[in-house]
Amino acid sequence: MIFFKLWNCFGGYVIIKAKGEYVERLLNQASVNNIFLWDIKKISELELEAKVDVKSYFKLVKLSKKVKCKIIVVKKAGLYFLLSNLKKRKIFVLGIAIFILLMYALSSFIWVVQVNVNNDELKQKIEKDLQEWGLKPGINKYYIDKKYVIDKILLNYNNISWVEIYFKGTRAIVEIVPKGPAPSLKEKNPCNIVASKDGVVEEILALNGEAKVKPHDFVRKGDVLISGNINLGEGKGALQVPAEGIVKARVWYERSIKVPLIKVRKEYTGRERKILRLQVKGNEMYIYFSNMEFKKYEETLLKRITLLPEAFGNVKCDLVLIKEYDEKKEFLGVEQAKKEAKEGLEKEIEELSKAGEIARNNMEFFLDNDSNAVIGILNLELIEDIGQKEAIK
Repeated sequence: MIFFKLWNCFGGYVIIKAKGEYVERLLNQASVNNIFLWDIKKISELELEAKVDVKSYFKLVKLSKKVKCKIIVVKKAGLYFLLSNLKKRKIFVLGIAIFILLMYALSSFIWVVQVNVNNDELKQKIEKDLQEWGLKPGINKYYIDKKYVIDKILLNYNNISWVEIYFKGTRAIVEIVPKGPAPSLKEKNPCNIVASKDGVVEEILALNGEAKVKPHDFVRKGDVLISGNINLGEGKGALQVPAEGIVKARVWYERSIKVPLIKVRKEYTGRERKILRLQVKGNEMYIYFSNMEFKKYEETLLKRITLLPEAFGNVKCDLVLIKEYDEKKEFLGVEQAKKEAKEGLEKEIEELSKAGEIARNNMEFFLDNDSNAVIGILNLELIEDIGQKEAIK
C-alpha cells in the first residue's frame, strides 16, 4: 500500500468529490472496472471524497455519467502535475535556476573582511595591509592562501603573538591576539593556567610557561594546562614564571525546559485597591480600610517610607497596590508547547554562546504523559577558552 501511494505521488493523482443518489453504486462500478480508489471518506449519504490516479480518473468520469453522479476535482497532486505546471512556467523555472546558480557563485566570494583585535589603530593598519596581500572583498575564498597571509602579518607586526583566519559564509574573519605588556609586579607572581571546566582541547598557545596538554586531550576542571614551573634541565632545577596563554577546548552543555500542555494565566478583573503594609523587623502587618474581598490578587509596591531606622527597630511603611485577577486555564496543545519550549532553548543558546563559538547544537522534544507537558532537551557544543590562572602553591 505504501509503495502504491508513493508510485501515485510520482505518477500524479487527484482528490475527487462524488455527489449523487448513487454514489455507492459508483464505488461498486469502479471496483468491477478495476478502478482503484483510496482514502475514501463518506461526507454524507449523497457525497463522498476519495483519491484516484490520473489515468483512472478519466474512466471514473465516464462511469459517473452512467450512474448519474457528479464528480468534482478538489485537488491535483503529485509530481505529474508539478512538472506540468513547471512546463507552462519555463521562464519562472529558468529564473529560479539562474538565481540558485548566482547565489552559489556569490557565496564562494568574500564580501566582508572582519578583523577582531582590541586595538583600533592596529586594526586599521592590518585592514589596509590585507588589501595589498589579497584578502579583500570580492575575491574568491578558494584562491586565498591563508598561510601566506598569516605569515605576512606575523612578519610585519612584532606586537602580534597569534593569528587565525577562518571563513564564515561570505565573511573572512581574522582573529588577532596582540602581545601583552610586560607583567606588573603583581602579575609576576608564579601561576599555572588550569581548566575552568571539563572539555577536549582543540588548540593551545603557550605564551609563557610550559604546555602540559595537546590538542584532542580530554581535561577535567582543575587540570594544569600551561604550567608556570619550567624545568631547566637535569640538575638545574626549575624556574617559576607567571603562565600566559590561550587554551581553546570543546565544551558540552545540556539544558532542559518543561512546558505544560495546560497553562494557567492571569486575567485581571480591573478591580484595584491601595492598602498600607507595616514592616517591623521583617514581620509584616496589613492595614485594610474596608473588607478585603479579593480571592486572588497581585501586590505592587508603590512607595516605601522608613519610620524608624534599623538601630531603633527598623520600622517601614509601604503603600501597596492590590490588583485582583482570575486564573484561566488555556490548553496549548503539543505543537504550541513544543514551539514555546524551542523558543526557551534558543534563549539558552544565545546566552551560552557568549562564552565561545557554537560547534554543534541539537534539540529534542518529547511528550511526558506523567506531567502532561512537553520537555525540550538541548545538547550544545561550544569551542571556548577554558584557561584560568591559579597561583602555584
